[in-house]
Order: sequence, then structure tokens, then C-alpha cells
Amino acid sequence: MRRTVLVMIVLCALVISAPVALANDSAVGTQGAAVRPLTDTDIRMDSEAVQIICMRGYALYRIDFKFVNGSGADKALKIGFPFPDFENEEGNRGVPPAAFRAWLNGQELAVTQEPGFDSDGDAEWPVIWFTREAVFPPGESMMTVTYLGTPDVSVMSAELAEALSQAGSEASGAGFYPYLVHTGAGWAGTIGKTVVRYTMAEDFDGEQVDLVMETEAGYEWTEPGRARLLRAFTKPAPNVYEWVYEDYEPTRDHDPLLAFAWFSEWTQEFDPFEATKASSHLELGEYTYQPYAIRDGQPSTAWAEDADGPGIGEWVDIGFGESRDVREIRVLPGYQKRADLFAKYNRPKTLKVDFSDGTGVELPLADEMGLQVFTVRAKADSARVTIVDVYPGTNERDETYISEVTFSEAPLPKLATFEAVTGIAPPAAFEEPAALAQLTDLSGSLPDPGKPAQSEEETAEAQPTGAGTKPYLGALIAVGLLATAAVIVVGVRRGAK
Repeated sequence: MRRTVLVMIVLCALVISAPVALANDSAVGTQGAAVRPLTDTDIRMDSEAVQIICMRGYALYRIDFKFVNGSGADKALKIGFPFPDFENEEGNRGVPPAAFRAWLNGQELAVTQEPGFDSDGDAEWPVIWFTREAVFPPGESMMTVTYLGTPDVSVMSAELAEALSQAGSEASGAGFYPYLVHTGAGWAGTIGKTVVRYTMAEDFDGEQVDLVMETEAGYEWTEPGRARLLRAFTKPAPNVYEWVYEDYEPTRDHDPLLAFAWFSEWTQEFDPFEATKASSHLELGEYTYQPYAIRDGQPSTAWAEDADGPGIGEWVDIGFGESRDVREIRVLPGYQKRADLFAKYNRPKTLKVDFSDGTGVELPLADEMGLQVFTVRAKADSARVTIVDVYPGTNERDETYISEVTFSEAPLPKLATFEAVTGIAPPAAFEEPAALAQLTDLSGSLPDPGKPAQSEEETAEAQPTGAGTKPYLGALIAVGLLATAAVIVVGVRRGAK
């Protein structure tokens, strides 16, 4: 049963969760800007599969783009995704994506961040480009992008507040996970097929999606064409919303949006900030890597210990606020904000988790950016996470970072293959990225999108009996909100930016 949430507590939660920026009573998540890509007449976006798994606080994004290079020769391009200039000290910065990774035909591409500008033709604004160099061979290729990010959260409109009140909801605000498909208009020709699938995990911090979606479509300022496409979703399962477009020229009206009644973890009875304590935490000038960052739902923030040495034996106590049946632990080890930061600082190699019910388990972690997931079985109201061993970073300082630890009552839903989502065969040269394979149903059939990664019986069979639990991993990466739906050609011609 949902508990009443004080407006003051909600606002405090948003502020403490910095760097979420507040403007017009809203918190902006990991937004990708509406962009005007350079047009490349040789390469066509044949199809795309967008999978977004929404969890408490953030979402996992996996996007597979099938391209066709019709030039008859290798085509070298600089590819980029734009996000708001979250490094800017002024204005609404948004939240940077975490664990951003990209592959071309299964081979990982080096990703860099570059400050620059984006434009809609009339105005321009500062952005951070996540860029990579890619060589597209003649014919078909697949680019896979994955990262984690946060939703937009805002104060509810009067219409939505009234509708939710009549439905008996005690939501804290309105939440949104938009996705932009209109940015794909810069590629050659029309897009053959786009499937955008949102799957809500068991611990998704929202509800009343149908009601909120209808309210969004029904506002007087929503144009009829936009309203029609907002309502164009289907529900393959109760927790799945899916938009499908075929042979179309994408416009802003096509951009799907998952809108929901959002709930804060902060309540009258429970203060997660106070319920999270650590043996130490790092302070570097204006930067504080506080204990709460390990459970704040923002993958781009982190707790860092401040003991002498690499932090072996340092711990964080995480209170749940109530007794919980824990079936899964999700860990983002290291500082996941950027690849260079992940390598620079120590990452945990082994964590020990001790629950208040006496259950204990060791978690062996891969030295890789992205989410790592472990099956457990405990009934507890708190847990202590202790650093047992670390992977050393390249920095002369020796503190160890952890970006996020989440305790869930059900396994994370699995991803599906590109072919299972779209019904279209992948390119012959495509190989499933190894970092995502263990979180993906590779059977080739369409899995039940509402089914979690493991059944209750499978969870029980996989229950650890001691140290050394294996992650079914992993290095999967996700969110951002308003994630840019299409890969952008940053520099096709000489002099392009």
C-alpha cells in the first residue's frame, strides 16, 4: 500500500539527488536533445529495435539499429548521440547517461565525450556529444547502443492530479520516459520498421500508466496527430507498452512517451538518506561522494570510501524501511559516469552482502562497465555491503567507488534479440555483444516480455549457499530519458561539427 508522501520531502529528495536540475517545478533526467543530423544519402536506417526496461530510479536502454550502406564501398563516419551540456554550471543541465557503450556488428567502439552545439535550424544550444568512429561496410550492418539514465519528474498538472485522486493514487509527481524517433529522419529514405518497447520491472517506481498516458494525449494543447500516435501503443503483456511504425518518415508526432504516476522513495515514515550509513565517504573540495549515492537511483553518481588503502573492509549500511523479500541484487561497480572515470578509480572485485536476517553472500564482479545482477534469497529490512577485494585503477589515489546497489523482490526482465523484437533477420555480420548476451534471451523466439529473467522456482534453485555467487550479468547499460532515438552523423563532410 502506498504511503502519503510530503511535498517537502519529495522536493528534498530531488535536490539531494543532484545533479538533477530543477526548473519550473521539474527535475530533468538523462535527456537527449532534438537534433538536426547531417543527411547521408548512402546509408539508410532499415529498422530499429528499442528496448527500455524501467526500474526504480532509472532505466536500461538497448537500441539496435540495422543500417544499409548502398554506396558499394566502405563508409567511414563519425557517429554521435547528443545529451544536454550536463557539465555546464549554469542553466538546466540534466543528468548524464551512465555506462554508455556502443558496438558495430558486435565489435565494441571507443566512445568519447565532446562538447559542442546542436541546432534546430533556428537556434542552437550547448550539448555533450557521445561520439565514436565507425566504418560501415557495403550492405547491412548493425549498431548496438546501451546505457543507463533517469526519467524526467515534474509536479502534476491540475488535470492529472484530479484524475489520479479519483483513481485513489497517492503519487508524488508525474514521471516520463520519452524516446525520440524523429531524429532518424536524417538518414537516406524512409525507416522500414521501428519497434519501441517499454518493459516495467517489478520495482518500477510508477503506476497508472494508462491513465497518465490518456491524460497526456487529452490535453488541449496536444495536436490531434500527436494525440493519435501517443495512443497508438499496444500491450503485449500487462507491464509492457509497445509502439510499432513501418515504412515511415519520422516526425516529432511519432516520438513515443511512457508517462506514469511517479513515487518517491522518501515518505513520512522513511528517510533513505538517513537510513544509509557508511564507514567513511570521500570529500574532494566541492564534491562529496556520500553513502546515499549508492542507492539514489542515479547511475552516474557514486559512493566512494575514504579509508587508507584501497578500502578493503569499508562498508555501507542500507536500510529498506520495511521488511523485504529480496530475490535479486543489482550492482553498478566503480564510477560509471564515464569510461575514463571507471578505469581511473578502483572498482570492487568482490563484495560481501550481509542481510539483517543473517543471510550472507559474496558477489564476484566482472571488471566491466554496466549492470551486474545476482540471484539471492533473503527476508530482511537492511543490508550491509562490504568491499572484500578491488580492481586497481590508474589514478594515484586509491579510493574505491560503487555507483549503485539495488535490492529487488523479483528478477529483472530479460532483453530479446533484434529478430525477436522486429521479426527481421539481423545482418549476417552481426554478433551479439558479449556484454549483453547473458541478459538477453538468445533462443530466437519472442519471449514473454512480461516474464522476468528467472521464475520463482529458478530463483530458488539458483539460491547461493555460500560465497561465490555468479552474476548472470551484466555489463548491460542503460536510460536515459528522452534518449535520442537515432544515431547521428556528426561528421560526414569535411568541416562538419
